[in-house]
Amino acid sequence: MLYKQTIRAGEMREISKRGHHFKLIKCQTALRLRVHAKTELLLDTEVRAGFEIAFAKEFERIVIEAEQEQRVEIWADIWPLGYDAPAQNANALQNGLSNHYGDSELVLPFEPNRLNARIVSDLPWWYGGSNVSKENGIPVAAHQEVEIAGAAEIWAAIEERAEYQPTTQSTQVPFDGGYTFATLEHETGLYVATSAGLFVYKDGQYQLLEHISGVQQYEHVTRISEDEIAACGSYGHIHIFNIRTGAQGVKWMPFLSATGTGSADVHLSRCDCMTYSESAGKFIIAGLGTEPGFVYVSRDNNMNTVWDMKMVGGPKWNVLRAFDDKFLAVVGIDTYVFETATLADSWGTDQPIGQIDKGINYEAQCTENDRILVFSTKGSNSSVYTINKASLNLNLVAGGAAAIATPSGLLIYGVDGNFYESEDDGATLVSYPGPHTWSSSASVYMGWSGGNLVVHPRNGDVELVSTEKKRIIAKQQLRVLKGFS
Repeated sequence: MLYKQTIRAGEMREISKRGHHFKLIKCQTALRLRVHAKTELLLDTEVRAGFEIAFAKEFERIVIEAEQEQRVEIWADIWPLGYDAPAQNANALQNGLSNHYGDSELVLPFEPNRLNARIVSDLPWWYGGSNVSKENGIPVAAHQEVEIAGAAEIWAAIEERAEYQPTTQSTQVPFDGGYTFATLEHETGLYVATSAGLFVYKDGQYQLLEHISGVQQYEHVTRISEDEIAACGSYGHIHIFNIRTGAQGVKWMPFLSATGTGSADVHLSRCDCMTYSESAGKFIIAGLGTEPGFVYVSRDNNMNTVWDMKMVGGPKWNVLRAFDDKFLAVVGIDTYVFETATLADSWGTDQPIGQIDKGINYEAQCTENDRILVFSTKGSNSSVYTINKASLNLNLVAGGAAAIATPSGLLIYGVDGNFYESEDDGATLVSYPGPHTWSSSASVYMGWSGGNLVVHPRNGDVELVSTEKKRIIAKQQLRVLKGFS
């Protein structure tokens, strides 16, 4: 007799049937099989689809147990089945569209009687289990059809970042890493430069990448590429980390021997902030020495020589971020966007794009999306600004202790302890109650990690703010054809 049944996870299903022949026609995962005669156990083993056995002694009952819910088909009788049933051929098909809203998402749930799924999308994607990402998933090219056998959950990651909104739920994460000076969002984690070393936050915990002691401290951390980041030591070195291979290297900058605007004793003796221009292949570092200034250091020549140095005098420089073939700097209250390749020739003729309302802390955080740069002046009564990358318009948004770019706009940590979000560069703000109680005078840094918002105060424990993924406009669609038994 043919038995078709759905077995729940952990269930022991008993079938009372006399016979000599048993065959497991279909199942999704391994089963535990026990075959009993009247007074003895004939068989106790793990079996998979296709298992078949004949007993000389007649059995009276069969017990099967599954670790996960699934649909099974079993033949148990006096006579053998007599033919190989077409167990892997679908008897029913079902089409569907799966909307994807960024990062990773569940495409198909576990379905006990699903034999396979064929999936295709107009854009690249990666598939796997619930922890799938672009780094660990199986890649699928645009317009390429993939067939995934079985009934298990199927998750997909895509290139587009998801949009998240904060909730009122948060968890404090202990952090004994000294004073925080800068954070960096990277594909591989959230990196934190502190007075004690360089840390990375991922998978719910912090890991110390490099310890630093004495008069040194990491003042800044910047992206080099999808494989590398760099941290800037306060007294003359850049520490480069290859995230994929684990390779590290310290590069000492020749501050003391470098000359600037004509005087042999002009030099930088400490670096305060740093960015890296991928288009130019150079670090841009601002700091102090005989007078405030900045320096270009080439990545390609192993940083043995200084490409160019400018000792500018006056207010201290704050190099905030390189983007496209430019970089953003704030000098006093004047805000500049410089052309990276031509700055050596054009210095002195560039005009500021605008002025901020107060001096900026060199520890200020600056992030970007495809459209804008976002930064705040830090400290008490600080302000949040955006710069349109196309028009280079400087825009005062609102007061805020911290701000960070989102894929479609910006998120502000307000001086009142609440979050404010804008998708139109600050013209309108949507508020979300904040779960935290930090002082508005504290420097605060923010970053995204695994769909959660990580908020760093200048010193002390970190807050992990829970978020909800926005599901308004799909960023990608996957076409799905499912086959069922």
